[in-house]
Amino acid sequence: MAISSDKIPANGAGISTTGVNGHFNNVQPDGRVSEENHGQIPETNGSSDSTVKSGLQDIILIDELPRETWSMGAAIRPNGDMLLPRLNGPELFSTQHPKTHSNRSPSSEPKLIHSFPDATSVFNICRLKNTGREEYAVLTAIVDLETPEVYNTAVWRVVPSTGDATEEIKPEVTKIADIPEAQLCIGMTSASDRILLVADSGAGCIYRVDVETGTLSIFHGDESMRPATKKDALGISRIRILGNYLFYTNTSRGTFCRLPVRWTEDGQDLEPAGACETVARGLANADGMVITRDGAAAYIDSYISGTLWKVEIDFETGSGVVHTLRERIPDPTGMELVYAEQDQEPTLFVVCCGCLGQEWRDRVGAKWLDMLHVDRSIKVTVEIFITYEPNPDYILGECEN
Repeated sequence: MAISSDKIPANGAGISTTGVNGHFNNVQPDGRVSEENHGQIPETNGSSDSTVKSGLQDIILIDELPRETWSMGAAIRPNGDMLLPRLNGPELFSTQHPKTHSNRSPSSEPKLIHSFPDATSVFNICRLKNTGREEYAVLTAIVDLETPEVYNTAVWRVVPSTGDATEEIKPEVTKIADIPEAQLCIGMTSASDRILLVADSGAGCIYRVDVETGTLSIFHGDESMRPATKKDALGISRIRILGNYLFYTNTSRGTFCRLPVRWTEDGQDLEPAGACETVARGLANADGMVITRDGAAAYIDSYISGTLWKVEIDFETGSGVVHTLRERIPDPTGMELVYAEQDQEPTLFVVCCGCLGQEWRDRVGAKWLDMLHVDRSIKVTVEIFITYEPNPDYILGECEN
């Protein structure tokens, strides 16, 4: 599947889609279509709260990986390449996007960076802070879909080559640490050049990993991080640090929370500094999450319903107001916010799994649905618009999840 981009102006008016060659259809802030659109505006994939400004320059949907691939996150490199982990395989891919890469290759095919040993899944990736060079932490595990059970969870350090997605990429890969007690780790964030935090969705806790020594400890555990019931598999999902708070989503509880933290050792380490606080509720199957750098808003999505929420945050009180920005986005998971120097508002990149093939879903997907306790009788229809060259035509495709 090629990259597709859903571009939404900051005021929320108008939608346009780019296709395999990355030619954007420009929609003006007043909703008028530019000449290169050929007079066509695809319909939206769902409803939104038109009274609330998105606070975003653009929303870009990333579905570069093959149709049968499930990705839970992404990292955008300084050179504009995107690193995409594969959940249903041991691979890490690199690709380009016209929004981040001005000299993008004509080919949009993803390139394999690395296949991790003793792993069947690559759960997530994040940039390591202040290391003096470009480095990433990558979270892997072995997933037994027959059980279902997750084991051999590990964190790796990946240092990409200086090439781009058009060249052969041979990264430097070393293991940081094993997490033998982990149940189902999904979220991960770099706190400093020394400390990496990893969220265990099954155990309802956060691990602290020293990236230099590999030392592992429990950073914090709380009822608000655990799954809602014993029948639920997913508790805490994504984690982000901003100022003196660690923010996190809980998938089965549908909550967005924060934990006060205290920085120690001249900002090189941190520790919990208070009780967990619930910022917002009603976010069913909350998964991906990002926060604006001023802390005024968070964006959260649901893989199950395809919903994208904006949570307006009162940073002082910790209270939040939830607004629905979009619905029926095709299988959104991880998200990244990117600020350009000329943009006061950021661009939101949303990783989309796309419609998993029927054969893959019948063979493997049912196991994940059982693991995630999703009712297969609930069917959601989504619409995907793809532009082809040289005669752009919008082709409507449907799939059921």
